[in-house]
Order: sequence, then structure tokens, then C-alpha cells
Amino acid sequence: MAFGAAPFEFGTVSELRREAAVLVLLKAQEAQRTVPPFAVPSLFSELKWHILLTVRSKSLRRHPGEVCFPGGMFDTNADRNPTDAALREAFEEIGLPPNFVHIVGTLPPLVSGTSEFRIVPVVALLTNDFRPSYSSEVEVHFWAPLGHFLENGGEKGQRESADVRSSRWCSFEFPISAQQNALVFGFTAALCVVAAAAIHQRLPKFVEDANRATDNAEQLLHKMFAPFTFFRVALPANVHQMAKL
Repeated sequence: MAFGAAPFEFGTVSELRREAAVLVLLKAQEAQRTVPPFAVPSLFSELKWHILLTVRSKSLRRHPGEVCFPGGMFDTNADRNPTDAALREAFEEIGLPPNFVHIVGTLPPLVSGTSEFRIVPVVALLTNDFRPSYSSEVEVHFWAPLGHFLENGGEKGQRESADVRSSRWCSFEFPISAQQNALVFGFTAALCVVAAAAIHQRLPKFVEDANRATDNAEQLLHKMFAPFTFFRVALPANVHQMAKL
């Protein structure tokens, strides 16, 4: 499947029980207003991009208090495709109006190492500021600096395991309040790294280190950066100019 080009087809009804979608929502920090649906791909890396993440409620039975993207399971009664599912879940979880985003496209389905779900990342740009309204599933949302997912050490990120096949092969910690830090790891961290590498057009420092340290890194790079071309080709134009308005 060409990234973002062909419509994604869900499987049979029995398979739909394990289909899910997440919203990978991006915005440029320097914009006086949020980014409209136009951009010059070669200029993306000059902006200070942020990515939206949420912290799950500590009262949930599954993955309480963990950081994730807005999203959830496909609803056969409400959703026609992954974009419908991601936008519906984002509205239910954080109150994001569907018409406040510009859909860029979908990435190929991924499989989370901690579940049996096939997860479709839906990439979008924020076009209007919004007031969050949290469901009982969400404690808070925050905007993480995208470039930090390419760095090593301290608050910018660290590699927890020498084994790049581990679900915790990298993690990142961000302050979201004076009392709370958010730890991003596993599937969520990997998808953030892919977005950061594609937007900023360079490999993460810790992946370069892993490439020198282990043969497994070549396989990791092949899987992680398959979406690289998608970001270069499918993102719309004029982000850089509008960021200065």
C-alpha cells in the first residue's frame, strides 16, 4: 500500500474486533495561529513541531496512567474507515472537534507489542486551537516537542535497553506540570520517533548509536523509517510561511 494514497480497507467483521486507529496530531509552535493545510516539505524541519499525547486515567483497568495517542477501537456502527475512528475517539476523549484538523493521511497498520490490535496511525495537522474536554479515560493531554524524540539523555530522552527489539528500547520523559512528569515509551515512543525523524529529516542520535552497537539496528531502521517518504510527500504545503504570521 502506498502511504496515504490508497484507501484502507478493514477486514472481516470478526477481524474488526481487533482493529484500532490513533490520531497523530501535529502543530508548529512558532505559528501565531495553528497551521493551515498547506506546506513546503523541505522547510518542515525549520519549525518547532509538537505532537499531541494524552495521559490515561489512573482508574482504568488497562494501562492506567500511561501516555498514549488519542484513539481506540473501530466501531462498526459509527466508523467507515480509520480516519472516522481516530477523529471520533479524539472528540470523545479530549473534545477535539473533527473540523479543527486537516487530515494528511494514514500510515500502514502497526501491531502493538502489548496487545493483539492492528493499529492504523492517522496523521493530521491542527488548524484551530481548541478547549480540551476530558472523558473519564483521560487525565490530561500535553504537547511534546517533536525534536526531543531524536535526542539522548536527561529530559530529552534515553535508551533504556541495549536490545533494540525490546518494547522499552527507548523512553522519553517530559514535564507536564510542576508536580508531574510523563514517561513515553513502547509503541507510543516508536511512533513519535518516526514522526520526528521524518519531519526533521534526520536519524535519532540513539538509533545511530544502536546502529554501531548491534546488527539488530538495521532491521529496526528498515521498519521504523518506512513511513519517512509518506511525511515528505503527503504533508500539505505552506506551513513555514504561515508559522511567521
